[in-house]
Amino acid sequence: DWSDDRQVRRLISDFSAELLRDIYDYTISLPSNINTFYANLNVATGELLVQGDPDAAADSITLNEVANDIRVQVNGTSERIEAAAVTTINVQSGSGNDFINVDQTPIGIPTDVFAGIGKAVINIANATGNLTFVDGNVNIHGGSGIDVVNIQDLNRDADQAYFIDNDSITPTGLGYSNTYDIQTENLFLNADQGDSFFSIDGVGSSTSMVINGQGGDDNFNAGGVSLFPLLGQILGPLSMNGGPGQDTVNFDDGAQVGSQTFTITQATLQRSGLPHPLVYSNMEQARLTAGGGSDVVHLSLIHI
Repeated sequence: DWSDDRQVRRLISDFSAELLRDIYDYTISLPSNINTFYANLNVATGELLVQGDPDAAADSITLNEVANDIRVQVNGTSERIEAAAVTTINVQSGSGNDFINVDQTPIGIPTDVFAGIGKAVINIANATGNLTFVDGNVNIHGGSGIDVVNIQDLNRDADQAYFIDNDSITPTGLGYSNTYDIQTENLFLNADQGDSFFSIDGVGSSTSMVINGQGGDDNFNAGGVSLFPLLGQILGPLSMNGGPGQDTVNFDDGAQVGSQTFTITQATLQRSGLPHPLVYSNMEQARLTAGGGSDVVHLSLIHI
């Protein structure tokens, strides 16, 4: 029972350890650098379980790599686990308003992040701003609070393509995906500085998504670039920001069979049947491809 202090293993602080060293001339290892009990490896299955402090109102959890080890930092502590022994990483922050940073992961090792109770901020590649440092799938499981996911790629200049649907964001060529579930309320993608390409096939109904193109000449494709593009799969609020450069947004509803009504302003496109307007900003060009029905298009406040 975590509520019973008799059942909880605790380490002394680094300060106390240093005090004992100075007074009694002990040889010590700092508690922050040994087994913290926040990170536990199941040697039989290879699962690395990372947990927050059950007594903390807010946990800070960071995953990164040092040499051949996975480093787990929780609330000021630090522990290293040999990456070769790990097959999967399971992060459970528990209750409280937590900050979880997945900055680096080894090749092919998936990470599942469970936000738990409370408001969680989950950052992917926040320290580097470079998604190439994350080499395995990151699966986000939102909790009961209002959760925020930030996917950071803004320190690269790579002409990256991102494929987005109602439960995943996949940067091509990197060998992994970021998935999110229906309890992920807010998702921000800060793309690279090159000529980014976005295929937006869908957005989950309970997720508000913001895509920032950053630098370069970016191309946003709402409805996707498949053989059957549809705006009807974008169920949650979507905002697209081109940023600097010559940016284009394409609204493609070409596979739609029934008749639709479109209303286009300088900042939004609304289509009949969509629960939310599609928002765009800092775009030099906007294009609409309608479907095969008898469609009606209203233009409002468009400056040529």
